[in-house]
Amino acid sequence: MDALANTPAPDQNLAEFLLEQWAFVDAPELLKDAGEVIINALDADGYLRQPLEELATTEPPVALESLRAALPLVQRLEPSGVGARDLGECLLIQLATLENRA
Repeated sequence: MDALANTPAPDQNLAEFLLEQWAFVDAPELLKDAGEVIINALDADGYLRQPLEELATTEPPVALESLRAALPLVQRLEPSGVGARDLGECLLIQLATLENRA
């Protein structure tokens, strides 16, 4: 049993890490569903490379308005800058996070 207690937990991928945080976000169910779609669409670096219009056509479909409302909530998760669509947006999110902590 000691060997099992000392065994490290399996590595967690970014989506799993974000979904754990997302579970604690207080938002209506439509936004929660939209946020999950966004989180699952992020690439390995945490960028959202697909346009929201494209994500709205997933199965089951998600309203574009819900995706637009959920994106800023996803972008507040850690690590700072996640959910950005490009480097510039990533840096702006990180700067805003630093300003809010000061």
